[in-house]
Amino acid sequence: NHPFVLFNLGMTHSCAHQYQEAIDFLRRCIDVSSPEQSHVRKAYALLVHAQHRCNQHERAWQLCEAALKLFPDDRELLFRSAVLHHHFGRLKEAENTYLRLLDGPEEARHFTSIDMGIAGFKARNNLAAVYSEMGLWKEAETQWRQVLQENPGYKPAWQLLGNMLIQQGLDQETEVLVGRLKADSELRAVGSVISAKLSERRGAIAEARRELEAAVREPGNGNDPEALQELCRLLFVHGTPEETEPALRELLSKDSEDAATYHNLGTTYLRMGRRHDAKDAFRRSLELRPGFPLTALQFGEALKADGDVAQAIEVWKQSLRTSPDDPLLTAALRRTCSASTQDSCTEESD
Repeated sequence: NHPFVLFNLGMTHSCAHQYQEAIDFLRRCIDVSSPEQSHVRKAYALLVHAQHRCNQHERAWQLCEAALKLFPDDRELLFRSAVLHHHFGRLKEAENTYLRLLDGPEEARHFTSIDMGIAGFKARNNLAAVYSEMGLWKEAETQWRQVLQENPGYKPAWQLLGNMLIQQGLDQETEVLVGRLKADSELRAVGSVISAKLSERRGAIAEARRELEAAVREPGNGNDPEALQELCRLLFVHGTPEETEPALRELLSKDSEDAATYHNLGTTYLRMGRRHDAKDAFRRSLELRPGFPLTALQFGEALKADGDVAQAIEVWKQSLRTSPDDPLLTAALRRTCSASTQDSCTEESD
């Protein structure tokens, strides 16, 4: 129960993307710590992030509010607060919080190991995404241009800037951006992704696929997953399951901890009629992203289709403990319980 040992265990699990384990240690850390200890604000920020990643959004928000009462100017907590505002669709509040974060004074010294980007280019990148959702295109573009001036190699900003240009139908500006990116060996794959998205919007699916396949095969892109991720998405939406499966498998060979890829693989297996493989993929996805509603829903439906109704109900109830307001899970559970005599259906309080 030593506070700093618990803190370091929580931080280590968080860095390893083992968020449920991180939650357990960070909660214990905060319980046995006093607010004036240097690690406490960082423990709160890590715990908010871990809860958010475990789909415990309401809990994360409540904790973040409580932490900001103790540390109202903490940059990492403000960043987490803005992310949660954005998640809940509170765009104006997200904008105001990001602006406060960007315009705020330097903090007094405390336990650091903070990602300095959260008070700079990462905050601006997220603010630009907020502006984009608000339809404030010029403001979004201004922020993305500032991000790229501060960090020219920040690929998410290039991708989002390209997406915004495509969304506005600015094809010529998009092609200019693609040309600039492809001229840079470090950003060529991002240029291919944006070019493929432009082709997809024009309805040229085969052309988009050729662009991405060439980018995946290009020497030097083996450790750069952007093109492969986009190829998987394109095949998932427009291709056959038989074409999609090997691409998803290749993506998992590069990142075996990607919960979203396991989810998409499970969905692909369902389309192929391979329920056993689908269940394994959904199970692994939920291990990496506990309680995620859509994965839990599909996993439960696959279990139910194989006659394992009790296990399906348990999967849904576990997910509803972290996402109690999810309408699809609630409807599936009620529908199944109304037609079932399973004992597990009697625990309505869950």
